Amino acid sequence: MADRPVSPDSTAGSGTFFELRVGAIVLSRMIRGGVVPVGPELVIAEAGFQQRNAGYKLDDIVIHSRSADGEAGAPVTQIQVKKNLALTAGNEAFSQFIDASVRAYRESPEEFENGHQLLCLATEESTDKLREFSQLCERARDTGDENSLQPQIQPHALGKAQREVYGHVRSAIGAVSGSSSEPVIDRLTYQVLASMRVWPVAPWDDGRDWRFELDLIKTIASEAGVPSSAMLDILRDLSESFAKNGGKVNSAHVQRRLQSDHGLKVKLPSPRPEARASQAIGIQFGDGIMNVAGQQTNHFHLPPQ
Repeated sequence: MADRPVSPDSTAGSGTFFELRVGAIVLSRMIRGGVVPVGPELVIAEAGFQQRNAGYKLDDIVIHSRSADGEAGAPVTQIQVKKNLALTAGNEAFSQFIDASVRAYRESPEEFENGHQLLCLATEESTDKLREFSQLCERARDTGDENSLQPQIQPHALGKAQREVYGHVRSAIGAVSGSSSEPVIDRLTYQVLASMRVWPVAPWDDGRDWRFELDLIKTIASEAGVPSSAMLDILRDLSESFAKNGGKVNSAHVQRRLQSDHGLKVKLPSPRPEARASQAIGIQFGDGIMNVAGQQTNHFHLPPQ
């Protein structure tokens, strides 16, 4: 792939505490047999950290999922982790995020169009703009192409706030695309939105995602002889190590590192299909809903009972 190889450590930005805790949550999900946080309700098979040298444009965390039948070809989710991000066309960080998303699609358009590659923004914020962005992405996924999306973003069909967010996204894509063709910009805008998931993650001690993992990792941690909080702290340290070295790991590798580095004998759960019936049960945590498998939905209200 075209990008020049760099040290994974140099691509990790500030190596934020926020990003490391998000990495710990992903590792925890993986070793307990959990599903991808957003997007496909499939078990995490592997997780990569700082994967630019592997060709991924949203490279902070790359999740490889396992299909229900165990066959190859399950979706890969590229995740950009941003503690906060202003969804404004003139914002440099937002422009960089959009630029990376456009380059990801342009490099492998067929893989995005057939659903094999997905994009994700993981952020602490739960602002109105973020909600509008998430809903725009969902709207795009529910239409077949850019032509089908256009009637759905007209004033009679879309509120002013969501139209403004759409305008910021389209303007940012126009600026980074190198094209002045309106149809090209419309197509890129549709593809980025349709491929994008939003994960409003709360990885602090009192945050819903961290508390959820504390509960769900309890059995594994107890069998290893440590509290859940200590297990997550260790996984956070491992995520830092993997990020520094561009690591791509599976559950068995994490199990070996827990044994070799910390003397913890961790028993991994037997591979099993996800309990799909449970996915419909919503549990309210702050602004979002988590299903009982611990997956953050893209809805910001309780479903009818």
